[in-house]
Amino acid sequence: MSDTAATQKYERELVILLRMRGVPETEIAQAITETRAYAKKSGQPIEDAFGTPAEFASQFPVRNSPTTKGGALRRLLGAAFKPTPKSPKSPLDEA
Repeated sequence: MSDTAATQKYERELVILLRMRGVPETEIAQAITETRAYAKKSGQPIEDAFGTPAEFASQFPVRNSPTTKGGALRRLLGAAFKPTPKSPKSPLDEA
């Protein structure tokens, strides 16, 4: 695999893992920009400098978002326990 292909694969995996952790897109873009700049400046492959995508992503805190376990659970429970509006009275109710 060429350096470019390896870098693209690394970045794709990192983006997915960071999104799963609930990291905002702006921080993901910043992380990608910084890893590219460092790799270019140092001449090292990204994985040698930062570890595997999973290792690097694990340095970011997990945040509650729709894509994280906590965020999805909160949305699910919120929907399950949300009070339902009362339906209008039916003419049959008065009979």
